[in-house]
Amino acid sequence: LGTEEEIKCMFGRIVADGQVYASERGYLEKISSGGFKNIFRYRISFRMKYLDGFLDPKFKVPHGCDLPVWFYPLRDGFTDEERDKTNKWLEPYMSFLNFEENLNGWDNSDVRKIRWFQEDGSIVYTEDPDWDWGVKVAKAAYEAQLY
Repeated sequence: LGTEEEIKCMFGRIVADGQVYASERGYLEKISSGGFKNIFRYRISFRMKYLDGFLDPKFKVPHGCDLPVWFYPLRDGFTDEERDKTNKWLEPYMSFLNFEENLNGWDNSDVRKIRWFQEDGSIVYTEDPDWDWGVKVAKAAYEAQLY
């Protein structure tokens, strides 16, 4: 079956799929197929060094640890380089929030793609690597509720 740690991790992945990942992708698949557009999809893997004082780096960027990116780019402990990268990440988001046509290079025309703030601070617009799995799980959960 696996070690206790492996079982804990598997349980965490199952719960995360059900509560966040699969449900989000299933929902987005449904509303986009109905014509809804302009969805700001993203993933944050960038981690400020100051977090190391609060959370072991092996946990990377767990739920909630992306909050400094959105709300505290001027926080004490951010390096100038981290502030610059974070501000670059936020520019298209601010345009999106202000209903501007030009989103500073961010394309939101494909719901299957995400804007990804990578570990090194670079930003890419790429296929969501978990899209197919998330939609498959969401559909299975939806169908199971019909019986």
